[in-house]
Amino acid sequence: MKPNTIFVNISSSLYEEIKDFIKSKYKIEISGKTLPGLAESFDILHESIKVHYYRKGKLLFQSSPNNKTYADLVLDIDSNFSLNTVD
Repeated sequence: MKPNTIFVNISSSLYEEIKDFIKSKYKIEISGKTLPGLAESFDILHESIKVHYYRKGKLLFQSSPNNKTYADLVLDIDSNFSLNTVD
């Protein structure tokens, strides 16, 4: 798996659903600082996964390509939310 995965055309309501899904499985910590164009950013604690949601509808996940939790989470999100974007 690549060290980052991007989902595109994610509405703010879908982002909230995905965030709630993540929060049901993991503890998260929302970052206080955001960069221009970034709506929200958070870390999944104890899993070394960073998540960034951009105002233009991109949802970015970053982690080590060898992180099994990262791979499983991205695949779960892809299938549970019918995004059909991850090979």
